[in-house]
Amino acid sequence: MEQTALPEYLHKPSEEMQKGLVQIRARRLRTRDLTAALEELFSLVVKEYVGHGGVLNEETLNGEIVDLAVALAIQSDLDKTNPGPYKGPSAMFRGGVPVATRSTGADFDFRIRLRRKVDESVAQLLEGSCGRLPGREPHREAEPSQRDHWLERELRLRGWSTLDLQNAGGPERRTSAKYIRGEKIINAALKKIVDALNSHVPKGSSEININNLPS
Repeated sequence: MEQTALPEYLHKPSEEMQKGLVQIRARRLRTRDLTAALEELFSLVVKEYVGHGGVLNEETLNGEIVDLAVALAIQSDLDKTNPGPYKGPSAMFRGGVPVATRSTGADFDFRIRLRRKVDESVAQLLEGSCGRLPGREPHREAEPSQRDHWLERELRLRGWSTLDLQNAGGPERRTSAKYIRGEKIINAALKKIVDALNSHVPKGSSEININNLPS
């Protein structure tokens, strides 16, 4: 499969994005969790895509954004782990037969691993569009700005899930989900949420003041 050409903002990423890529790579080495690393990278691509004028919809999430995320993951060698001190041939064994360490099916494998993340992103997008259907005047109480929890809106702005928030330094995703449902959480957890959100402020937005949270 022909690899997608990366746009300038991904081919030569900003300092902030470079930092994000390094952090993803570091967590990948610690946890060996390739799927989680790909999901983080997908969120990073969504943020840059929107920040550079891209339109976020079901088609672009399933198409162009996935293509960009997979191409960037392959270019970044995200599927590779640290070889360590071993200096022999770069090979692994399956059934006693040595095979190349880099899978020729990396593109396909990455897309399969991203399926859950893409589904979740599309679902969030659809939920956010409720009450704004063309040719129909929504009830006031159905407007996202009044119905959604402020944290849901902030996550959607970043293309994040509660897992992404956790990976950015926030509390456990269960704690964030509990907070979104309207349940009380401790102040330390709330501070973690605000600090994590403020570490990735979308263009055109402002940092969140923990003493003056959005409604």
